[in-house]
Amino acid sequence: PGNYADVVLLTPTEEFIRHLPFGKIPDRKDFQKLNDSARMHYWRNCISLGERMADDFHELVHSDRLSLEVKLLEPGKLKG
Repeated sequence: PGNYADVVLLTPTEEFIRHLPFGKIPDRKDFQKLNDSARMHYWRNCISLGERMADDFHELVHSDRLSLEVKLLEPGKLKG
């Protein structure tokens, strides 16, 4: 836990995750269930949504809102 003092942890919101295909963060098992065409569509869709999250973070960093969005992690909730 002491190593996290200077870490920024970017996590998707539940709303963001609901908009992902299958309503969850993709894992390897998802890709095993799909044919090549569906797998490529799924992958591109997830990448596109991830890029939007990165763009939102970039905008937040360069705005006056960053301090309003940052939440400190409670030390007791960290597993070390």
